[in-house]
Amino acid sequence: MLVMSYAGYNNSKYQEYSELDILQMIGRAGRPQFDSTGAVVIMTSSEKKEKYEQLISGKETIESRLKSTFLYVRIKSNPAYYMADAKHKAQQNSEKALEDHSDRTNRSLMKLEILSKAEEFSELRIQSGEKSALNKENKNASLKYPLKGKIKTVDERIFLIIQFMLEGITFSEPKIQSAVNQDTNIIILHGSRILKCVIECCLEKKDPVALKNAISLYRCLKAKCWENSPGVLKQIEKIGPQSVRQLCNARISSLEKLGETDPHRIEMVASIV
Repeated sequence: MLVMSYAGYNNSKYQEYSELDILQMIGRAGRPQFDSTGAVVIMTSSEKKEKYEQLISGKETIESRLKSTFLYVRIKSNPAYYMADAKHKAQQNSEKALEDHSDRTNRSLMKLEILSKAEEFSELRIQSGEKSALNKENKNASLKYPLKGKIKTVDERIFLIIQFMLEGITFSEPKIQSAVNQDTNIIILHGSRILKCVIECCLEKKDPVALKNAISLYRCLKAKCWENSPGVLKQIEKIGPQSVRQLCNARISSLEKLGETDPHRIEMVASIV
């Protein structure tokens, strides 16, 4: 992995990338299915050399950005919900509760079922006539984490919808698919924000294992597919679910294999014009 610059334009301002941005870049080094290690080269000035050496080695003290997150604002507005000590000032309550919550987050929020129970999704509902279709797809062989038994709660519905999106599973009934699509957009929006907060908590706590898991799940939500699955091919323009199936049948199931395949063969296999 080559990081050619440590700065770029953001809202018309040229500024240095955050530690989180750099860590996300270097996190792409190596191919998990082929390599046990990854190499990263960061092109930077001599003045910044020591900083990035410490960042990569884990010795850099990362400045806390927790107070700018949506979670901090939420805790500050309702500290009792996060078990903050009511005897302290609101500011102290917010900071302590955030630290305690980040500890729990590092252990559990990485699991999809915990993400599915987030308060941000409290307004979502199981739609009329939807349960039978959801229960049917819950038996889909491609589903990574099927529910045990039939769907009963809203968070179980969200748990399945996230996986349907990541697996590219669709419904034949337009009404159900429309409702699922609408809620999928809400889940991606709020889920991404939650995971960005988790990433920042992991950075603050200097927990590399939890950080890796948080970044991985965040990238999956943003790409709408599991990492190292054939669904990553959908990120290429003009390649949709049907083209992915056709490419997989031709044993072209990864970006690496796609890059090694002759363009004419790709067009022929996937019917891309």
